[in-house]
Amino acid sequence: LNTQVSIIRSLAVLDRVLDRSDVRQTKWFQEKPPIELGAPLSPLERLQKALTVRPRQRTELIDVKVTARHAKDVKILADAIVDEYERYSDETYREQDSKRSETLRNEKRALRNQILSLVDTKLRIASQLGTASAADLQTQLRQSLGDIENELAARRRDFEMVEWELQQFPPAGDVEQEGGTEGAS
Repeated sequence: LNTQVSIIRSLAVLDRVLDRSDVRQTKWFQEKPPIELGAPLSPLERLQKALTVRPRQRTELIDVKVTARHAKDVKILADAIVDEYERYSDETYREQDSKRSETLRNEKRALRNQILSLVDTKLRIASQLGTASAADLQTQLRQSLGDIENELAARRRDFEMVEWELQQFPPAGDVEQEGGTEGAS
């Protein structure tokens, strides 16, 4: 509610009030302004001084009180303040709603483009792999993995065979040294 009180007292609302023809025709608006600190008060300063706005305790209501010499002027000013506050609030809400809607439209467009890009990527990959089905792709990947594992097992067996063969024959340097030692004796 304090935010709403600030909005009611804002220049945006009070300037609108002072621009209204019904307010300009009041005795309050047309009377000679009082002088403070050597200069007459502007209509805005007079309205700010005449206006009291506060939230009503334990409610969602806001009290708007205007002080003026003539009761008719008080009613016109108070009604104008409330009307302009409502208009300003409605316009602000519509602007914010429009901005939120635009933001949501932009986000929707971006997400749609992202989805289309992902679908294109999926289709390109599927074309390269020769399948469009996730199940087919899984089957192909399992088959490829199985082939790779079989190839790895065959290479391990070949490697183990080579290691075994190497262990069966002593290195060539060891044989010459043994022969050379025997011939020298």
